[in-house]
Amino acid sequence: MNKEGDVIEEEEYFECMVTHKISHPDMMLCMDVVGSDTSQKGDGAVGGEKFVCAVGTTLKEKCSTKSKHWTLLGLTAFDGSPVMCIVIFSGNKLVPLYETRMDQFTNVEDLASEEDYFNKNSGPGKLYPGGPICTFKGVEVPYMCRWKPKGSIDGSILLDIFKTLDILKVFNTERERGIKPMVLVDAHGSRFGLQFLEYINTPETEWCVC
Repeated sequence: MNKEGDVIEEEEYFECMVTHKISHPDMMLCMDVVGSDTSQKGDGAVGGEKFVCAVGTTLKEKCSTKSKHWTLLGLTAFDGSPVMCIVIFSGNKLVPLYETRMDQFTNVEDLASEEDYFNKNSGPGKLYPGGPICTFKGVEVPYMCRWKPKGSIDGSILLDIFKTLDILKVFNTERERGIKPMVLVDAHGSRFGLQFLEYINTPETEWCVC
């Protein structure tokens, strides 16, 4: 296979040889975790970016120094389509503003004292834009936020991810034809709790997990 994904002769292939042809790449998902912190202290320059300041002075930028660890999981199909964004914050107490975000430069509808103020100002392009919404197989899949003491993934979150996709009926058409969805995870075997294993092995919600 070449860079464009076309099948070619062996002597023309690019880097690793492809030995398998995936017939349903949209039914195969993969995900991995990336951890970071809300504190921007020590981030440094971005791509060699430079600033101009007065001679004899030290340039300082305003940034967040409040530390809050978080973990990001990007659920992606083998055909390259984004499926779901999952964010896990560290902490025992839920902080709604972390989940909804706030865009202070957008227009605000009504007064904060109004009963439906939050609903009117929530969504893409509004005061509380929230996280990314993925459209996969014609279904809008909202982002997922969870809170854990260490900000890391566990079996309950894995279960929520799979349940959400099934509740939204993302793979219903293929399931009716006997095609099971598959997900490839990286070193999450220790998070496979009993409830999760029971769910993915139930005939109505069966998944292939590797």
